[in-house]
Amino acid sequence: MNELRGPLVEEAVVQLVAGGIPLFEWRCTPVDLPALVTGRLYVEGLCDDAAVAGLLTIEHYDDEITIAMPAELRAGGPRGVPARREGVPAANTFAELFRELFARVEARHESGGMHAAALARNGSIAYQAEDVGRHNAVDKVIGMALLDHAGIAAHGLLVSSRISGEIARKATRSAVAWLASRSIPTTLAVHTAQRAGLTIIGRAAGKHAFIYS
Repeated sequence: MNELRGPLVEEAVVQLVAGGIPLFEWRCTPVDLPALVTGRLYVEGLCDDAAVAGLLTIEHYDDEITIAMPAELRAGGPRGVPARREGVPAANTFAELFRELFARVEARHESGGMHAAALARNGSIAYQAEDVGRHNAVDKVIGMALLDHAGIAAHGLLVSSRISGEIARKATRSAVAWLASRSIPTTLAVHTAQRAGLTIIGRAAGKHAFIYS
């Protein structure tokens, strides 16, 4: 048998157990795990802040990781849309933001194979996360902002991947100011964003962006 040699991206199975009951399971890059959990719970309406991160116990077993919480979680009421979202930046801002985003990804992961997400404010990136899963990257970056006690509604969300309906749902549930991608959105993503009054910017890294408002 020939031995395969080449770049690899780290991936593990991560399971969140709350009160002894499995709640979520991820196939993900096993870094920034408190942010991953906090972001997912926030998006799903199971927590309102980063206090949950202080309750986590993390245990590693080779390619499997268990994150435990002492009690079950119950969904709260629907999170309201902020009365005022930050405005969408000028079109030429996005090309620079995506250059900054990918420069950071390439510096950390020379072999590639990673999706990236970032929260941006005032023309610069405030928080950035990478993962083998595009949805995980979004959860992580939302969790990073929560752990830093930052107001998510004051930030826009950048993603390196296509904007799917699920990513649009995460964006609307977390109440970011806008959502931008170097790719394009799906029909479900646009409908989800329109119902929430969220602006999507497609092909945002190029000269001719598409605005879905």
